Amino acid sequence: MPETITDLGAAETDGAFIQRLIDQATAALGREIGIYLGTPDATIEMHRGGTPLIVLYDDPIAVGEELDPVATVETRDTPTDPWEEADADDYVLEGRTVRHRNRWPRWVRVTYQHGFEVGEGPAEFRQIVFQMVESAWLSNHDDGLKSESLGDHSWTKADVVTAAGGPADWERLASRWRRQRI
Repeated sequence: MPETITDLGAAETDGAFIQRLIDQATAALGREIGIYLGTPDATIEMHRGGTPLIVLYDDPIAVGEELDPVATVETRDTPTDPWEEADADDYVLEGRTVRHRNRWPRWVRVTYQHGFEVGEGPAEFRQIVFQMVESAWLSNHDDGLKSESLGDHSWTKADVVTAAGGPADWERLASRWRRQRI
């Protein structure tokens, strides 16, 4: 299997184009499984309170010098009240869950970083993305590709499934990683 863009027959000057293919393949895979796979980025989620538990869409990541994931939690009782930062002693961040010691006020806003540093993240995702890019590059601008596009290249769910090793491997991967909104 090729490991560099020159192994694909690409010139070093094609690096920017290959990077765009990587970005598009990463986004297509992320949409298929419902996980943000891009580089670290800030996100804000709004939740209705009233219960002790909030489930975030993605896993918060550690930022800067922090060793543990960080999230800023703000609350308010009515839509017109100003946001107030929640007391950190009142809640615990555990993976994708933010658990209040009693129950959350009516409105909750959570700000956190999510994503993966370049070259980080689950190896099987990196492998699938590389196979998608390899396929797009070696197809020599095949017009049969559809759906997600960049220039003459695009991906469909079938392409993501094929890159994952076929339908059985794809279903195993998807069931292990796919996230549903609660």
